[in-house]
Amino acid sequence: MTPQEHAVQKLAQAVEGLAEPYRGNTVQWLETCMQRPVDSLEEDLRVFLDDLHPVVRDSFLQYTHLLLTDALRYFGRDERRPVTVRTVRPTLAQILSS
Repeated sequence: MTPQEHAVQKLAQAVEGLAEPYRGNTVQWLETCMQRPVDSLEEDLRVFLDDLHPVVRDSFLQYTHLLLTDALRYFGRDERRPVTVRTVRPTLAQILSS
């Protein structure tokens, strides 16, 4: 399995791991990115990524992976997992200490 095929498989699994309606929203977002309807998630992602320039493809994979990782943390199907809130912006104490 090539690295790109592995990435496609991971993205498809991440999308499938989301609970509804978040899964449907993610598929709609991917359809907007791909500018075509999604019939088979893995196959359509593979075709879409093959059409992209390598730099754009790497950037898309990187940021989509980050987005789906956070989405799975908050909206994944397993409700028993603890949710940890991660802040992107520094806190006031962090700003004052630097």
